[in-house]
Amino acid sequence: TKDSKGGALRFGHHLWEKWRMYESYSYTDTELSDVSPNASFIIQESQDIPITSAVKASFVRDSRDRLYGASRGSRNNASVKYAGGILGGDSQFTKVEASTSWYFPLWYGTVFHVLGAAGQVWENEDGKLPVYERFYLGGMSSIRGFEYGKVSPIDPETGDRIGGDRMWYTNAEIVFPLLKEQGVFGVVFFDTGNSIAED
Repeated sequence: TKDSKGGALRFGHHLWEKWRMYESYSYTDTELSDVSPNASFIIQESQDIPITSAVKASFVRDSRDRLYGASRGSRNNASVKYAGGILGGDSQFTKVEASTSWYFPLWYGTVFHVLGAAGQVWENEDGKLPVYERFYLGGMSSIRGFEYGKVSPIDPETGDRIGGDRMWYTNAEIVFPLLKEQGVFGVVFFDTGNSIAED
């Protein structure tokens, strides 16, 4: 059971053409409870990393014709999150993520959409990367057909899902209108990817 309290300040501004930059600072105090004494060491260790003080910078280029139900254009995003160091807190890590998403109009209002994403997280100090800051895939926002968080490395000794320090996934789909005026669409998709733990 994870209980977090905290907040964040986020700013955004135009850079050039269709590029924008976003900066944020977040502070969270997280308590993990109901942890089994036989749980993975990575999960138990995370009970002693409650405070995360972090900054994040993101670069986004968005050329889609619409924010929702886009039919052409692309959205590209790259971000870096840094926790600890001079910012204080218990967590000490750097997390890098990037994604690219493209839309192509087809026939009769159908759209082909393809997305690729990848990420990696590094411990800046041994034992200071919370288990919930690792990568878990599955669900509507990453690999459909799997439950949320079920695509994850598993601790061979305990069977616990412990998240990966690297991930990648791709989505390919054809979106077609069902009730276009009401904004109802169907989709045929193929997703693939993985969350990987360092050996």
